[in-house]
Amino acid sequence: MIGVRENWTSATMGEDVHPALWKSAAASCGGALLTSLMMTPLDVVKVQMQAQVCGSACAIACTLHPPSMVGRVRTILKSQGPRGLWRGLSVALILALPSTTIYYTLYDTLRDSCAFGPLLAGATARSVSSTATSPLELLRTRMQSGGTFGNLSAGQILRATDLRVSGVLRGLGPTLARDVPFSAIYWSLYENAKRSLWWWDSPTAKHLVSGSGAGMIAAAITTPADVLKTRRQAMASESLGTIIGDILQIDGWRGFFRGLWPRVAKVAPSCAIMMASFETIRTVL
Repeated sequence: MIGVRENWTSATMGEDVHPALWKSAAASCGGALLTSLMMTPLDVVKVQMQAQVCGSACAIACTLHPPSMVGRVRTILKSQGPRGLWRGLSVALILALPSTTIYYTLYDTLRDSCAFGPLLAGATARSVSSTATSPLELLRTRMQSGGTFGNLSAGQILRATDLRVSGVLRGLGPTLARDVPFSAIYWSLYENAKRSLWWWDSPTAKHLVSGSGAGMIAAAITTPADVLKTRRQAMASESLGTIIGDILQIDGWRGFFRGLWPRVAKVAPSCAIMMASFETIRTVL
């Protein structure tokens, strides 16, 4: 990766540092669009598994809220058809551009500075990115969650949303509790894995393996915060305390790991594709 130290060296030699930032931004956009197109179905399944939970009124053998990933896919296909698996894709594509541009460009800038290592650079970059794009993340989650918002368009959901600051930033706390640790864990593991594979001749394979492994571990660890984030954004009236109480009452501690498998199944290849395309596109540019 082109880091701040390399940029600083170029600047001292009279070269313009802006092309390096432009390459990072363009490469991150290309990777983000690719992963959004390919991984949205897993995101929809995960969000619905986390947001639609059987209450006490449901029968023991409830077919409306299947707890398994395969069962949820069948339910979506039966009720909405194949298009249901790509619900929210338009918003996901719009979200991908500012989110990943801010995230990867800022990480790339901070990573090699004196004060920032991979862990701190990743956490800082994700904090800024998640806060800036929180309203779009709220809209995407509500579109994918089904339930109250299941048959509403993006415009209808916006009209039903509290557009005050507290409304459009709903769920930002759990989002940061998920994304900041995820990024810190991910980048630390990714950079170490990439260095440990120095002997591998294929750069693309190295990025794929490092990215998928780091993403899998970071996704599993941060799943409880992801559950809280999804429930907080999908349920317009419930407080975070009420959501935690409901999860414990209905599912116990296992409830905080709802959607673990589709989350890992989405994040691991997403990180692999993102990093391989990010590094490749930037090299070509």
